[in-house]
Amino acid sequence: MPLTPTNTPPITNSAPLTPQAVSQAVAPALVATSRAGMAPSELAALSKQLSQTQLKRNATSAGVLSQTAQRRRRIDAAIDKASNEMTTDNSSEFSSTIVEMMFMMEERQAARDAEYQRQKEEREREQAEREEKRAAEREMREQQSQQLMLMLMTKLMGDRNNN
Repeated sequence: MPLTPTNTPPITNSAPLTPQAVSQAVAPALVATSRAGMAPSELAALSKQLSQTQLKRNATSAGVLSQTAQRRRRIDAAIDKASNEMTTDNSSEFSSTIVEMMFMMEERQAARDAEYQRQKEEREREQAEREEKRAAEREMREQQSQQLMLMLMTKLMGDRNNN
């Protein structure tokens, strides 16, 4: 039986696994289950290859990120840039950059709050209009119902008086 680079025999699916077979076949650093059908070293190499592929994929898929993730990355980049500038000798430039960034953040927050308030007022106005429309329709239906009842009552009373 050929030995793997870890000097352990490969685990196969041909025989059921017993605790003794596991202790003989498993290296202390690498453990493989019988479901994989691969040697521990093969699994380790595959894991390393997949992690490298995942890192490359994450680096190239920046355009697919959500707006929130992109915003967080921009903020992280700004913070990193600010911390890098802080370590340089231009601390006065750093402090002015921080102040500018804080003002920009406050302005953006104020703009978001104003937009939220505008949308909230618009929703409330539309809801009030819908409620007024429903109330007017309900009133109209009630008036029509009352008119119909009055007409039926006069018809019934008129028929009884004629008899």
